[in-house]
Amino acid sequence: MRLGAINVVSLLFFLVSCPADAIYADEAYRVDFHHVLLGHPQPATTFLHRPAPASKASLLYTLSERSVLGAVNPKDGSVVWRQQLGNGRGLLKASEGGTTIITAVNGTIQAWDAAEGRLVWDWRGSEEITALEILTSEDAAQAVYIVTRNSGSKATIRKLSEDSGAVLWEHEDESGDTPLALSMSKQGVHFVVLHSALLQGSKIRVSTLQPSSGQIVNSLALSSDKDISDARSILPIESTGSLPLLAWVDRTLTNLRLNILGSNHVTNVKLASDKRADIDRIHIYASSNPVGAVDILVHCQTKGSHWAEVYHLDMKSETLKKVYQLPSQEGPTAFSATAHGSTTYFVRTTERDVTLFTSTSEQSVGQWTLPSKPHDRMSKTSGVTHAISEVVSRGTSKYAVRSAIILSSGDWKMIYNGDESWFRPESLAGVVAAAWADTVGHEHLAEELAAESHSNVVAAYLHRLRRHLKDAREFPSWAKNLPDRIIDSFLGRERPSHGPPSNSFGFHKVVVAATDSGRLFALEAGNQGKIIWSVQASEIEKGQRWAVEKIEADHDNALVRISGGESLRINLKQGIIYDNQFGSSAPSLKTTAVLPDVSGSAISIQINTDGTLGLPQSSHLGPEMIIVTQDEKMVVRGWSLGTPKPQLVWKFVPRPNEKIVTLARRPAKDPVASIGKALGDRNVLYKFLSPNLLVIGTVDTDTSLASFHILDSISGSVLHTLTHPNVDANQPITSGLSENWFAYSVFSGFSDDAVDTGAETLAAAKGHQLVVSELFESSVPNDRGVLGSTLNTSSLGPSAVDDKVAPSDSPYVISQTYLIPAAISFMAVSTTLQGITPRSLLCVVPSLNSVIAIPRGFIDPRRPVGRDAVAAEMEEGLFRHNAVLDFDPKWALNHMREVLGIQEVMTSPSMLESTSLVFAFGSLDMFGTRIAPIGGFDILGKGFNKMQLIGTVAALAVGTGLLAPMARKKQTDSRWKVTWVHDCHAFLILIIGGTSGIGFAVAEASLEHGAHVIISSSQESRVQTSIERLSTTYPSSKGRLSGHVCDLSSSNMEENIKSLFSKIGQLDHIIFTAGDKLANMGIHEATLENVQQAGMVRFFAPLLVAKHGSKSLSPGPASSITLTTGTVSQKPIKGWSIVASYAAGAHGMIRNLALDLAPIRVNLVSPGAVETEMWNAMPKEQLQQFKEGIESKGTTTGKIGQPSDVAEAYLYSMKDRNCTGTVIDTNGGNLLVGS
Repeated sequence: MRLGAINVVSLLFFLVSCPADAIYADEAYRVDFHHVLLGHPQPATTFLHRPAPASKASLLYTLSERSVLGAVNPKDGSVVWRQQLGNGRGLLKASEGGTTIITAVNGTIQAWDAAEGRLVWDWRGSEEITALEILTSEDAAQAVYIVTRNSGSKATIRKLSEDSGAVLWEHEDESGDTPLALSMSKQGVHFVVLHSALLQGSKIRVSTLQPSSGQIVNSLALSSDKDISDARSILPIESTGSLPLLAWVDRTLTNLRLNILGSNHVTNVKLASDKRADIDRIHIYASSNPVGAVDILVHCQTKGSHWAEVYHLDMKSETLKKVYQLPSQEGPTAFSATAHGSTTYFVRTTERDVTLFTSTSEQSVGQWTLPSKPHDRMSKTSGVTHAISEVVSRGTSKYAVRSAIILSSGDWKMIYNGDESWFRPESLAGVVAAAWADTVGHEHLAEELAAESHSNVVAAYLHRLRRHLKDAREFPSWAKNLPDRIIDSFLGRERPSHGPPSNSFGFHKVVVAATDSGRLFALEAGNQGKIIWSVQASEIEKGQRWAVEKIEADHDNALVRISGGESLRINLKQGIIYDNQFGSSAPSLKTTAVLPDVSGSAISIQINTDGTLGLPQSSHLGPEMIIVTQDEKMVVRGWSLGTPKPQLVWKFVPRPNEKIVTLARRPAKDPVASIGKALGDRNVLYKFLSPNLLVIGTVDTDTSLASFHILDSISGSVLHTLTHPNVDANQPITSGLSENWFAYSVFSGFSDDAVDTGAETLAAAKGHQLVVSELFESSVPNDRGVLGSTLNTSSLGPSAVDDKVAPSDSPYVISQTYLIPAAISFMAVSTTLQGITPRSLLCVVPSLNSVIAIPRGFIDPRRPVGRDAVAAEMEEGLFRHNAVLDFDPKWALNHMREVLGIQEVMTSPSMLESTSLVFAFGSLDMFGTRIAPIGGFDILGKGFNKMQLIGTVAALAVGTGLLAPMARKKQTDSRWKVTWVHDCHAFLILIIGGTSGIGFAVAEASLEHGAHVIISSSQESRVQTSIERLSTTYPSSKGRLSGHVCDLSSSNMEENIKSLFSKIGQLDHIIFTAGDKLANMGIHEATLENVQQAGMVRFFAPLLVAKHGSKSLSPGPASSITLTTGTVSQKPIKGWSIVASYAAGAHGMIRNLALDLAPIRVNLVSPGAVETEMWNAMPKEQLQQFKEGIESKGTTTGKIGQPSDVAEAYLYSMKDRNCTGTVIDTNGGNLLVGS
C-alpha cells in the first residue's frame, strides 16, 4: 500500500554509506545473548579427562548426539572449545597421559588437541567405523586402533600412529561376522566379533593380534549362542581405563556372563531379582586397581526400581567374588565409577541425593541431599540417566565429589558435594521454528488503537475511556516507584525486576521456539535470553524429528502448527499447553492455514501434500483472497478462495530437470515509509511496491542454469527473470525479499556467457555471488509508468501478454552482482516500526559461524559502475561500485563469538524506530541481539551519565554568570584594538642564525609578539650571549626562549641538522637567516672546491633544513619555512657570479619545496643592503663612503635598511597562511635604480 507522498525522512537513507556499529559499545555482550550448546551428551562419549599430564584439573569432554565435540569447564559449565564434526553419532576416546583426544565420525578419524581443540591430524576412509580404542602395549607405547566395516560386511582392523595418524598396519577379516569391540592385554590386541550360530543365537569369537604386526596369534570361540540373539545382548562396560573384559546377559536378563579376553573361561553371575518386576536394563561400571584386580558394579533397573551389586574380579586367577549388594530403591538412578589412589569409588545419583561408596563396603562414606532447584521453570528435567564423577579424598572421612549428570530431557548439570554448580539446557538445541511475542502488551495496545480508529466517534470515545480507567489502576504503584526510578536513572543503577519487566522500548519481547526433539520453550529477548519456561510438548522417538511447520504468537498464547494438521496452543506466561488438536490420519494432509473471512472470524483451510486445498469451512473469504501452495513435486500454485470451492488461478511448473531451490516473499510486517526514492537532484524514482511479490529460484540439474523469477502471486505473471550459468546446486542457494528490492546468492563457476544482472556483467567470475535487484515503476524519474496518477497502490492485476514479451506493467529492475568471500545459507531483512530506518540484509554465513548484517548502502544497485559518484549521487549516499564485497568484521552481529548450526534468522521491530530485534536459531546454537542500522539515534547509550550532564549544565550556568562581566569588558576593549593584527602567542619558532643581524631582529620581534623562540648558531658562546641579551631586553621571555648549537659549515652538516631537530621536537615555524663570509671572488679565480664551500651555508644548509625540519612541523598551512637570499639574485654585480648563482638558486628551491612539502608553506625573503654586524669589519672611512653610495644611488628611500625593518617580512611570512612559494622583497627600491 502507498503510505503518502515522499517524506523528508528518506534522507536517512543517505547515511547508510557510513553505518554505525550494530549496538552501542557499552552494550556489546550485554543486550545480545548467546546460548552456546553442544546437544544431548552421549553417555558413552562423555568423560572427565586431564588435557595434559601436567594439568592439575580435568575438563569435561563430550561428543553429543549432534556430533558436536566439546570441552566444558567443570567449574562453571562454560564451553572451553567445541567443534562441529558432521551428522550422526560417533565415538570418542582419550589417551592416558596424552594431550590429544580421538574422534570417529562418518568414516573419519580425527585427533584434537585436548586443551585448545585444534586439529592435530585426521585419517579419512569411506567405511563405517564400528570400534575405536587407544590401547597401550607392553612397551608402554600407545596407538589408535579402529575397526571399519564396508557394505560387503568385511571388517578391517587398523593400527594408527597416535602422533600422526599414519596407518602402521591393517588386518582384514572377511568372515562377515559383526565386529563388537577392541581391547588389549599382555597377550596382544583382542578383536571381538559376533558369529551367527548354525541353529540359533550367536557365538562370540575373539581373535588376538600381534600389536607390532597385526598378525593373528590366537583365535577362540566362546559358547554364547544360547544367550545372545544379536549385538544388543553385549553390555558395554564403563571403566576408568581400557579393560580386557567382555560382558553379556542371557535372554532372560537374569544371568550375567563375564569373560577376560584371551581366555575361554566364562564366569556366570546370577543376578538378584525384584519380585515386583523383571529387570529392564543392566549397566556395568568397572575400575582397575594397581594390584591387577578389577572392581565391578552391576546396576540393575526395572521400570520402577533399581539396585546394584559390587564384585571383585581377580584378573590372574579369573575368580569373581561378590562383595556387597545395595538395596533396591525407587526412581531413576545413575551410577558412576572412579578411582583415586588405590581406592575405587562408586557414586550413586538419584533425584534426591548423591551417595558415595567404596568398593569394599556397602556403608556409604558420604551422602549429600540435593535441593529442589527450579531451572527457569523447565519441566521434566529431573530424570537422571547418566553420571560422570570425580572423587578426591581429603582425609579419612572428607571427600570432594563432583558429578556431571545427564538428565532425561538431554540437559546437563554439575553437582559438587550436593550443591548444583551449573546447569546447561542442552534440550534446547535443534530449534525448527520460532516466533516473536509481545507479552507485555504493546501489540495489544496497537490492536486497540486500530479498533478505535475504525469505530464511530461515540464508540471510540467509550472504548478509550475504558482503556484509560484500566490504566489508571496502575498509577499508584507507578507513582510510588517514580522517585526511586528517577534517582536510579541519574546514578546509572540497575533496579531489581519485580514482576513483568518494563518494556518501554519494546526490547522485552518473548521468543517462542520449538525443537526437533518435541520441546517448546520461551526466552526473554530483553534479559539476555533468559529461559522463561520449557516443556516437553511431544514425545519424539529417537531418530525422528518434530515436524513443526509454523508458530503463531500473540501477547497471551502461541499456536504451534505441526505437519499433518496437528496443532497445539500454549499459554505464554505459564508455559501450559491447554489445547491440542490432533491431525488427520490421511497421508495427503500436510498442514492447515487459518485465514479471516469477511466478518473477521478465523477459517481453517487444509493444505494437502499435492498442493491442493480442502474445502474451506466458509465461502465468505472474499474474491481477492489468494493462497499460494507448493507440492512435493515443486509445483507452485495460486488458489482463489472467493468461491465455495477453491479455484486454481495460476500454476508455476518448473521445466524438465529443473527444481525449485528457494522461494521468498515479503515479510508479513514490512512497513514502507515512502513510495519513492528521493534522488540527489531532487527528482524521485517511484518504487514498485507490490505486497504480492514472490521470488522463485530454480536450477536445471542438466545445464546448471539457475533462474530467479519475480512473480505476482495474484496473477501468476512472471515480472522479471535473472539467469546464472554454471551454478553449483550443491552449494547453498537462498533469497530474501523486502519492500521493493530482493537479493539472492549462488555459487557460479567459470562461464563464457554473460550474467544477466542488469547493471554489470561478471563474465568469467567464479565464486560465491550476491545479486541485489531493486524494482521501480519506471526508469524515468518522476514517472509512474502505467500507474499514471494512481496514488495508493502498485499491486497490478493480471496481464494477458505473450510469454516472450514482458508484461506492460512489469517493473523497471536495476541489478548488481557482488563476489563475496563465503556462502550465505539464509537471508532475512531487519524490520523497524515505521520502515523509516534503512534496512540491513541479515545473512547466515556457515563457514564463518557468523550472522552478519550488510548495510543497505553497500549493496544498493544504483551505485555507479566504473566511475566515481557525482555530487548528486554522493548526496544520496551512493559511492563507486566494487564487484568484490568483503565481509567487514564490524558487520558480524555475534562479534567475537562463534555461533554454530544457525539456519534461520527472524526479526521484529522494537518501539524505537532505530532498532530491530534479531533472533537466530538452528540445529545447535541460539543467538539474539538488537541492531540499529544507522545508529541508535533515538535512545541514549547505557554509558550516558545524567548526573554529569546536570553537573555540566549547572557549572556552565555558574561559569556564565561569573564570566559574563569579563566577556562584556573584553568585547568593549576589543573595539578599541586593531582588528587585523595576528596573535603570535601560540607560535613555536626556530631561528637558525638568530644570534646576530637579521636573525637576532626576528627573534626580538617574535618575542615581542609573544611567541616561543629557539635560536641556533655554530658557537655555544654566541648562543648564550644572545639569550642573555634577549632576556635583558624582554624579561617576560623567561620560559619562552632557548638555544642550541648547530654547525652548518662542517662536513657533518646533515648529522648536525638532524641532531638539532631531534632535540627540539614539534615546531610551528622555521626561519633560516644563517650566513658565512661572502665568496665574492672573480670567476677566473674560482675552483670546484671553493665553489662548493661557498654554497655550504647559504644553499645546501637551508635545503637540508627543509628536508629534516619539515618532519618537526605541524602539518597544515599554519606552519611555514622561511629562507633568506639577496637582491644579487635579481640584480647582478660584477665579480659576484658564484654568490649570485646560489642566491638565484634559492628562488627555484622554495617554489619546488612549496610543492613537495605542501600543505606546509615555504617562502623566501630577499633583502637588499642591511646594516648588520658584518659591516663592522670594514674600515671606518670605507664604511662611511660605502653607506653614502648606497643611500644616494642604491635606494629610492635614501636610507639603508635596518634589521628591525627586514624582520617584519619574516613576521608576515609566518602570519599569512595564504602565502607560499613566494619571494618577499625588502630592498629600499634597489631594484628600481641603476647599478
